[in-house]
Amino acid sequence: MKAKLLFAGALALIFLACGQKPQSEGYTITGEIAGVTGKVYLTLFEGKMPQRIDSTEVVNGTFSFTGKQPLPMLASIDTPEHGAILRFFLENSPITITGSADAPDRISVLGSASEEMARKYRADIDSISEVFYSDSAAVSTCRPRLARKTDQCPAHGVRQSQSGKRGSGLCPLPRTLLLHAL
Repeated sequence: MKAKLLFAGALALIFLACGQKPQSEGYTITGEIAGVTGKVYLTLFEGKMPQRIDSTEVVNGTFSFTGKQPLPMLASIDTPEHGAILRFFLENSPITITGSADAPDRISVLGSASEEMARKYRADIDSISEVFYSDSAAVSTCRPRLARKTDQCPAHGVRQSQSGKRGSGLCPLPRTLLLHAL
């Protein structure tokens, strides 16, 4: 008897779960960017040319866009006065944008999981670059010489490796690494 009751309860939960709508059928962008007035455009970067897909007026300092996007795509918020203020990943979720047009690098985008992943990726790249260039006096002194296509490393006073391999009597920084760092 308990097994039948448990089975009926599980079956009821399955029917209830299947009858619910997905949490997010489309996107809703709500924005408040100080210094932005007038018309605001939502632009998608798909294919070779960006496409303006929507526009709205800023009312009482806020704007809003709604729609559906089948896949996360790179998008931007544009204005006639400021051009592209912000680029972010647009996906079907509630997205909140806040900040100032005078400081576009500090504009906050919340609610987009793809944007959060991209933000973490950019932070990782920045930290890797910081580590790579933090103790690179040799790299910075080699750059001007390598740019002039000489093979002498002024930091170490020895010949650069043409093959990118390290060896005795050669600069410890491979030439290929230095050329890519230019």
